[in-house]
Amino acid sequence: MKKLSYILNIISLAVAAATLSYAYVALPGMQLFLQVGVGAVLLYILVAWLIGRKLKSWWKWSFYFFFLQLIPICASVALFMLTQMFLSPAAMGGRNEYEMVFSDVQFVQSVSAKRNGITLFETRECFNNSRNQLVADGKLVKVSSNSGYYVRTLSHSVPYLVPKAEVLLDDIANEFQKISGTKAKFGVTSVLRTKEDVKKLQKVNSNATTNSCHCYGTTFDISYSSFVPDVLNIKSNKELREHLSQALYNLRNKGRCYVKFESKQRCYHITVR
Repeated sequence: MKKLSYILNIISLAVAAATLSYAYVALPGMQLFLQVGVGAVLLYILVAWLIGRKLKSWWKWSFYFFFLQLIPICASVALFMLTQMFLSPAAMGGRNEYEMVFSDVQFVQSVSAKRNGITLFETRECFNNSRNQLVADGKLVKVSSNSGYYVRTLSHSVPYLVPKAEVLLDDIANEFQKISGTKAKFGVTSVLRTKEDVKKLQKVNSNATTNSCHCYGTTFDISYSSFVPDVLNIKSNKELREHLSQALYNLRNKGRCYVKFESKQRCYHITVR
């Protein structure tokens, strides 16, 4: 019976961990609260264990330890269900809802960018001098228009990404076309920037930050306001925007990327994880 009690405790902890980890990915705006919540749960279980140790009966200890865990488990399962019910972009149409779902902040994205990216370049000249070697070494890949997306004329960035980010971009395009059932393309509006690019951009775009994730080659922007339609299967921009949002939601939910909805620039700011 002791083995059964151990198994039940392990299962209950595993369920809580799994659902909380899902919520952590699906609810970026609540990540800080989830971290505090996990800490509180661990402290809660520790206290329960310390109290249980004073009980002479093994069965009483097991009983209290197991049922005290039901509180965080029920809370995490409820959070999971609410996420499924209310936060799927396919069921949404308003700007505020997109902002709520895709709200991975700069700090979170920059940590991933620094971990996965290249060394920053001060100027375009410095980048151009190193570009060919970076490509030859497999550290950067040139991003070009293809059957899944098109690269707009870039004024403040260059079309290069680290391989992992380039694969993510391709997967977003494939997921988007799969969900939409069309061959429509979305536009890539910004890719890798140098510090010089960032300074120039800040003069015309107040949202541009000094420590931009774009400088690491891990980040790109995708427009949600205009698409190249599939002439054999025409869909409205609103429909395609919803399909794109669902594609991003799916990949983000798998832990592939961070996404920030930018209303002023009318794009999704995406960093590979």
